[in-house]
Amino acid sequence: MSSIEVVEAEPGTVELILRELSLSYGCEFDELLRGYSFFLMIANFSQLFLTTATNVKKIVQALRGLKMHPYSIGIPVATLEPKVEPSLAFGEYMARACRKIVLDDSQLVRFLYGKSVKVDANSGLFVVVDRRGDFLGYGEVIPSGNLLRPLRDLGWYLRKGG
Repeated sequence: MSSIEVVEAEPGTVELILRELSLSYGCEFDELLRGYSFFLMIANFSQLFLTTATNVKKIVQALRGLKMHPYSIGIPVATLEPKVEPSLAFGEYMARACRKIVLDDSQLVRFLYGKSVKVDANSGLFVVVDRRGDFLGYGEVIPSGNLLRPLRDLGWYLRKGG
């Protein structure tokens, strides 16, 4: 089993990661993420996690003492390598703080099947939601033809992500 290191994320590191997500997806996280603690889980790939627990290192040590090896503590915010990418689990937060595209029922079915849909939006990265504001995934609007291309969506779990 590969070693998993848990370290408290330095505020500057958290700020850089959130700034990268903010610039890519047009987010305003300031108030939304107050009161959370951030930790880095470093293993085969690194992820930033947020949690309300402040004693994560102690929890991990106790679990290891029971021969358990956690690979996740809290909600994964983003993978960090090879580039910063938001996790699907963090999508609920992204949907409240970032630039969105709202899909109707016929569009959302295509999107969740990994198909591009025509939208009325400028090019760029977007958080994709349904009419109720529920998170569906992340997409990129391609300027030629105003097509929203799924980057990662909830249907991905069923198609290949697990």
